[in-house]
Amino acid sequence: MKYLKTIGSVVTTLIVAANTAAAAPSGRPAFALLRVATDTPKHYAETVRNTVPTVAAKRAHVLGAGFCRVTAGQSTPGEFRVFTLMDSLASALDFLASPPDLPASVTSLRRFQDAAVMIPLKPMSESPPPSGQFATATKTLQVSDPAAFAKVATALESTVRRNGFPGITLQVYAPLGRGETQANVILQVIAPDTLTLANAQQYVSSQPAPLKKIHEQAIRLTQADLGEQIAQCEAVYQKQDR
Repeated sequence: MKYLKTIGSVVTTLIVAANTAAAAPSGRPAFALLRVATDTPKHYAETVRNTVPTVAAKRAHVLGAGFCRVTAGQSTPGEFRVFTLMDSLASALDFLASPPDLPASVTSLRRFQDAAVMIPLKPMSESPPPSGQFATATKTLQVSDPAAFAKVATALESTVRRNGFPGITLQVYAPLGRGETQANVILQVIAPDTLTLANAQQYVSSQPAPLKKIHEQAIRLTQADLGEQIAQCEAVYQKQDR
């Protein structure tokens, strides 16, 4: 009951934010995100892996689900981000307002931290959600123009892919949630594995010639860098008829 009351207060905050924020593109999917912590991360990951697909398959409007175990930059030991891809912002808000009933084997292993909705600013057709296991670097930013920043990220993704990293995907989100009050953009770099992620980040930070102009554009738009998290992720459910 305490968990549901906490979720309810968070969702109220999210709905207010959604009503006052810039409108999301019509019909674009959105992520419902739960931040949780656990004292038994391996057990929790295995339990989510074995339980969430069945629960997600029974819920309307769910396109995918999975989890990320934060390995660097976490604010809480044993931090996870459990994500559910919904078919719209309204569905994501509804999902958090009435979360699915999960077995005690899942809920007993975690401590609720916070919830958020993340609205992709790039079409999912350009940056489709990955399947299976993958690695992410997630930067929380303040930028002057989120739409322009998303275009810069698209150019960066294209350049990185052409220069030896075809498996890299960049997505930009508009976050809604109490934990993101200082941010208006989340930039996520998605790679097939941690080694590819690290090599791609090193390539970008070295600013070779193809990236210099793009990097300068990103710097001009960025007002504050609020930190980065590295995570090992896994998609455990994807709707088959998408």
